[in-house]
Amino acid sequence: SISISGLSRTLTDVMVQIDYFDGGRITQLLQPADPSLDLSDPTPQIWSYLRFGVEHLLFGVDHILFVVGLVLFIPSGWSLVKTVTAFTAAHSITLGLSVLGAVTLAQRPVEAVIALSILFLARELMVAEEKRSRLTQARPWLMACVFGLLHGFGFAGALAEIGLPQDQLAPALFLFNLGIEIGQLFVIGALLTAGMLISRVWKNPGDQWPRGFGLAMGSAAAFWTIDRMLLVF
Repeated sequence: SISISGLSRTLTDVMVQIDYFDGGRITQLLQPADPSLDLSDPTPQIWSYLRFGVEHLLFGVDHILFVVGLVLFIPSGWSLVKTVTAFTAAHSITLGLSVLGAVTLAQRPVEAVIALSILFLARELMVAEEKRSRLTQARPWLMACVFGLLHGFGFAGALAEIGLPQDQLAPALFLFNLGIEIGQLFVIGALLTAGMLISRVWKNPGDQWPRGFGLAMGSAAAFWTIDRMLLVF
């Protein structure tokens, strides 16, 4: 086995690559929660990218806020399915293009615009429906698609920080993206379940929940926007 001493006391991920004389190669992502590599384990090491994708979504507060905002903005029905699907497809496209080097953007401006997209969605949640922008009223899925393209570049930035095994680029990218979708579905499922429970206890919640969440979401997004814009300049 190979272990990185002291890794469990950090926030750092380590990419370990072992090349054998016979041409074989092992690539493994070690994290503080699992700082060792067992060379006798027959499980393909590439599966660690699935876990990393799930963790990145669940611990990425800005991405979670945007997903929750989408669900509150379109609480049910076919429109919600189309909107979430558009967001997923869009960020999958830009994630792939960025990792493969076809399209590259500076990470700091991307993170600033992602915060701005969350602020925009928060504003839409807080105002009355008739005062919302025409785009979100008529085609919310298109709005989700446009912002999904930006979030995909954000996911790519996180993936670039740890690196990808060049000999297993496609499966690692696929598993990372799949992990993001699993985490996203978990958040949506938990939110819809909580909404059902709340509706049983509170018979007429009206639009207080979306507006209250929009206020908290907008406050955080405004801070992120200012903070990230200062880093750009």
